[in-house]
Amino acid sequence: DVRDKVDDAKAELPDDAKEPSVNEINFSLQPTILVAVSGDVPERTLYNRARDLQEALEGIPSVLEARLTGQRDEVLEVIVDQKALETYNLSTAELYSVVTRNNMLIAAGAHHGEAGKFSVKIPGLFQKPEDVFSLPIKSVNGTVVATQKDVAEIRRTFQDREAFALFNGRPAITFEVVKRKGTNIIENNDEVKRVTEELEKGWPEAIHISYALDQSHVIKDVLQSLQDAVLLAIVLVMVLVVAALGVRGGILVGISIPTSF
Repeated sequence: DVRDKVDDAKAELPDDAKEPSVNEINFSLQPTILVAVSGDVPERTLYNRARDLQEALEGIPSVLEARLTGQRDEVLEVIVDQKALETYNLSTAELYSVVTRNNMLIAAGAHHGEAGKFSVKIPGLFQKPEDVFSLPIKSVNGTVVATQKDVAEIRRTFQDREAFALFNGRPAITFEVVKRKGTNIIENNDEVKRVTEELEKGWPEAIHISYALDQSHVIKDVLQSLQDAVLLAIVLVMVLVVAALGVRGGILVGISIPTSF
């Protein structure tokens, strides 16, 4: 086993050497095509179109997943007004605690059935920005006197950028499309392009779709090379056989060559 051999060799490595690692790579899960959505448009517009395309691509039966790269997750940014907090006699810690307690999954026991035991949880997560805006943070005798929007400015934004993705010089979000095991690469990539182009018809002209690292081109080139080699072999063999055995023998040999592949 490779891992065992690496562990045995660790003792012979220098003291300042980095820890060796053994990772398994499954080539069947490598992307067969990259789809890039790019354009000089607002980031939210590009992100929303990319999410629509991701949902459409993952609806293709032969596609296992379409991984997004280059995007930033959308978040709600809360800018606390310290004067408003002092007015309601609240602290930042109390504000954070209220948000945390109202945004979690609540355990509600377990369900026992013929298929086994399943945990049951009641969702208490924020579903839309309005849930945060109207969240009560202080009440007196059961009457709400302050909500989240009274002490803070809340706005939709994106996480801080840690990486940039550009395609042909334009901001882009890319998809790594992975096909299911045992499916045809050419048919899968052709269907990915068809679905993408169909969805693109309703998009703004400023948004562009591009493809890269299309593995189906490699397969098509190999098939074309094989076909050319077979045709050349038929012609050469028929010429030699006709010269030696006559036209009838050449035709019979020429017909028999394709059937051997």
